[in-house]
Amino acid sequence: MAKFIKNYFTRSASWTCPDNVTDILLIGCGGGGGGGIGGNGNINSGSFNNGAGGAGGGAAQQQYVYVSVIPGTTYPIIIGQGGLGGTSLTLNGNIGYDTVFGTLATFYGASGGGGGTNPNNVGAINNGGAPYKSYGTSSSYVSNSVGIDTNQATTPIGINGTTNPVIRFANVGLPGNGGDGGATLGSNGSAGNTGTAGNYNAVANGIYAPGGGGTGGGFISAENGGSGGGGGGMGPQGSGGNGGGGGGGSTTSFGTGGAAGTGGVGGAAGHKSVTSSVGGNGGNGGNANNNSGAGGGGGGGGGNATGAAGTGGIGGNGGSGYLYIIIIN
Repeated sequence: MAKFIKNYFTRSASWTCPDNVTDILLIGCGGGGGGGIGGNGNINSGSFNNGAGGAGGGAAQQQYVYVSVIPGTTYPIIIGQGGLGGTSLTLNGNIGYDTVFGTLATFYGASGGGGGTNPNNVGAINNGGAPYKSYGTSSSYVSNSVGIDTNQATTPIGINGTTNPVIRFANVGLPGNGGDGGATLGSNGSAGNTGTAGNYNAVANGIYAPGGGGTGGGFISAENGGSGGGGGGMGPQGSGGNGGGGGGGSTTSFGTGGAAGTGGVGGAAGHKSVTSSVGGNGGNGGNANNNSGAGGGGGGGGGNATGAAGTGGIGGNGGSGYLYIIIIN
């Protein structure tokens, strides 16, 4: 009867191949992508749009591969960290780092969410940050239009004496988009839109959940509330970060902040406008849990005001990856 020995790595380390072991099964994923920052609000929104919510970060896809190993050899293991959320310096969320086993296998991290925007065009819908995709420098994989590796292993590879190439998986995942900002139409105000929820992960469907999109902040007269951030994608071992709520708009009274998303982890509500002329700040996106491979939530957009506009909430960090080494004797 076969005996299974499982080693689980949640941080970078090394692994020495035992005697009489020549093939192992690797199961793992890279880090999830960070959420994008929310856009800042605008002043005197009778002619300006509000701050859009940042997009949620993508979730890494769990993959597996058989590789041949040499007894007594020590193999370095790098566990991919989650991408940091977008800030005022980076705007877009950062991509998740790769999980790597020696030179034999690489599990790619996921893409970060795009930062929210605040264009100054009258009457237009202020679109939330689009998913920001970065596939690294390798061209050794092929991905389709939705960012899923088309060469996913459905059967064991690299065993029975076959050559072991460096396996690279394009684990980009599916990030949730940030919410659209409310349209500015002359003197008509609008509450910010709700961010889009993150996408599901087939590996963990029914166990975890994608991050929920934050709701838009309330508006006062013509001063729009900020839009909610998009939810992070659900990882193989954890839920995505919730999007932050949009900040409230402000004129002679106070607009309420939008609620953070639900269903995922973390996320902060948008802030109520603090004075009669200062817009509320957007709430920060939720951080995904460590070793989940999930995406961080997008930050909520800032609310508009007659004096000082609210600032967008920062994006949540993606969850780090993991690696299982399974020996079959």
